[in-house]
Amino acid sequence: MKILEPPLIVQKSDMEDQWSRCLQTLEEHSSLVSSVSFSHDSKFLVSAAHDRTVKIWDTSSGDCLTTFEHNEPVRSTALSHDSKLLVQCIMTIENGGSDLLSSVVLYGPGCIICGSDNGTIKLWDTKSRECFKILEGHSSAVSEITIAQNLGLLASASRDKTIKIWDLSSWKCVRTLDEHAAWVRSVVFSPDSQLLASGSLDHSIKIWNTDNWNCIRTIDCDAARNPSSPYDWTESLAFSHDSKMLATGSKSFDIHLWNTSNGMLLQALNGHQGDIWSVAFSHDSKLLASASADETIRIWDATSTLNEISSSP
Repeated sequence: MKILEPPLIVQKSDMEDQWSRCLQTLEEHSSLVSSVSFSHDSKFLVSAAHDRTVKIWDTSSGDCLTTFEHNEPVRSTALSHDSKLLVQCIMTIENGGSDLLSSVVLYGPGCIICGSDNGTIKLWDTKSRECFKILEGHSSAVSEITIAQNLGLLASASRDKTIKIWDLSSWKCVRTLDEHAAWVRSVVFSPDSQLLASGSLDHSIKIWNTDNWNCIRTIDCDAARNPSSPYDWTESLAFSHDSKMLATGSKSFDIHLWNTSNGMLLQALNGHQGDIWSVAFSHDSKLLASASADETIRIWDATSTLNEISSSP
């Protein structure tokens, strides 16, 4: 019999007033902004939107430097470490039929991995642009995929309420995590690969230990919900690059910041007027970006809160 861990009681930290205000609001998209990510040197920000464009922004000035236009809405993007390769996940691709793509990651210099609405995960060769491997196991749509390179593992979140862990050498599923009670919308490895975080429509965030895949913490999102919002579930997740803080984008238009060591709610960031579809830390962890259904991107100063966590016992 599986023993369910009781939800964590959320307490607010006295760091709440330490978070600096929003530094910039980027407003050139004309529809829902679905994805945002930083270049490795933190100088550029890439955004994808349902207005069928991908935009590259200068993070210091907030200027839009380049716009890529498509015939379909863009769901997500992935940027190579050297920022020379940008993969843009278009909503529909033709491959002997139509697959609705949900998430994309780069695996090495020659492979793109995509999750799809039909429950499969496909591997594509970047040179030939051909699919050379299909991973099957989920019984419903794959919401998001994430890689821990140093562990050689891929994690996939699905509408079938599970998270599957795949071995990148054998491409076999080695573990299924099934403690969520509803659609798992988002999943992400911490940069040190010691933790995996998942967000679900069951209004919880779970943090898993990657050594043994035990759920070490369950956070009740409703305990942090904006009273004016009728619901709150997690649409997006991002760890700071020291793995000490987890940022979550929610259905209630807020961004929540959590201390990963104790699950304490550090702060709710307000300002967006729509669902938060994507959050991302810069690689130096000084900035946090959020993308929203309100057609805007916001850039926040993360320095003060991260310094407070680092100096706390």
